Amino acid sequence: MRVLALENELTSMRGGQEISLLDVCRGLAGRGHPITLAYVTSGDLEEEYRRICQRVVRVRTYSIDRSRTLMSPGSRGGFTERRSCAIFASRLPTSCARSSGSA
Repeated sequence: MRVLALENELTSMRGGQEISLLDVCRGLAGRGHPITLAYVTSGDLEEEYRRICQRVVRVRTYSIDRSRTLMSPGSRGGFTERRSCAIFASRLPTSCARSSGSA
């Protein structure tokens, strides 16, 4: 399964979610799944992501159009499955979260 992981800031200083996403990516990469990471802001976790991800791409921003996203029957939260690709979104950038009405 190909994996696309989306992260705002690659830092361990913000909280547990950032470490959790790194841990999930580490486990999936260890099982042979190719991971692409798209991130907005660099941080102290970037070096580790570069070791485990097939591709690491810095982007200016990203957003998820949830009205066009297909959810798998057993999925929750930020996990979306389409065919043989999984997308893990840690959280939306603040500007996107405000415009969608969620915090």
